[in-house]
Amino acid sequence: MDFFMDFILLAMTAITLENAIFTRALGIGKTVFTVHRGRQILVYGGMVTVITMLSSMAGYWMTGLMTSLGWASSYRSIIYLVGMAAIYAACHFAIGLLPKRISSRANGYLSLATFNCAVLGSVMLSAMQSYSFAQYMGFGFGTGVGFTAAYWLVVEGHKRTELSTLPRAFRGFPAMVLYIGIMSLAFYGLSGHQLPL
Repeated sequence: MDFFMDFILLAMTAITLENAIFTRALGIGKTVFTVHRGRQILVYGGMVTVITMLSSMAGYWMTGLMTSLGWASSYRSIIYLVGMAAIYAACHFAIGLLPKRISSRANGYLSLATFNCAVLGSVMLSAMQSYSFAQYMGFGFGTGVGFTAAYWLVVEGHKRTELSTLPRAFRGFPAMVLYIGIMSLAFYGLSGHQLPL
């Protein structure tokens, strides 16, 4: 029962209070401009969730191994990236077993989902907190789900700013920075922080 409670607690924390995009600025890149439709967002977010959870599970093992060998802090990010590359290769092989029309679409998102700083960030944050295996899994799952929700909000904000009549100086990137900043402040306040007076 403790395993399940740790999983749920860390998943909910990662979705809301420790959202990868809004509180850590992890994971938003060129995909905002390439993935626009709701179904594409769900497929991409689902792939990020699976990859994040698999990377977190592997990260727990790799962190224990690095700690026992005594060189955890020196090569941590490189070893996590190698683990993510191995997970990418395994997922690429598994997707190749699917029918051609599904595998061709999924392979287009796989590299974007795997080599995403939200994935590496969730493993690094879990390692710094010294979580248990259930907490690693919960944080990885919650990071993926929170990333999907935040990504959907960012894409919707991008669509709405494109449709509205903004002054020329605020169109495009400046409007998105302001939108993400306001959303980040909302999540920052949700976590119980107070702004300095």
